[in-house]
Amino acid sequence: MSTGHKYRTAISVICEGVEYEWPMTVTYSRHHGYAGSQTEPSEPPSVEVEEIYMLDGSRKVHLPDLICDQLAEDSALIGALLSDWMDDHLSAMEARSEYLAERLRDD
Repeated sequence: MSTGHKYRTAISVICEGVEYEWPMTVTYSRHHGYAGSQTEPSEPPSVEVEEIYMLDGSRKVHLPDLICDQLAEDSALIGALLSDWMDDHLSAMEARSEYLAERLRDD
């Protein structure tokens, strides 16, 4: 398990008929899952929200626990975090592939 991955997004809030977009940062951990064995069931990869906050200048503004709890269970947010993780993984694989190709050209 690794921790401390940051994902930046925004939440929409409607107040008195006016919609506001508030940028927020979600810190989450990644759980790689488990393929399973004859005695242990498999577990798919998953993410766990650790912290949700907004920035006011350089100061963290934490959302109320009720809102954080609801966001942490939101399937759209969980899906976005899983997608963010896969994007990171693909970028790392592409960078590694480019590095190896460059080394082969140099040799």
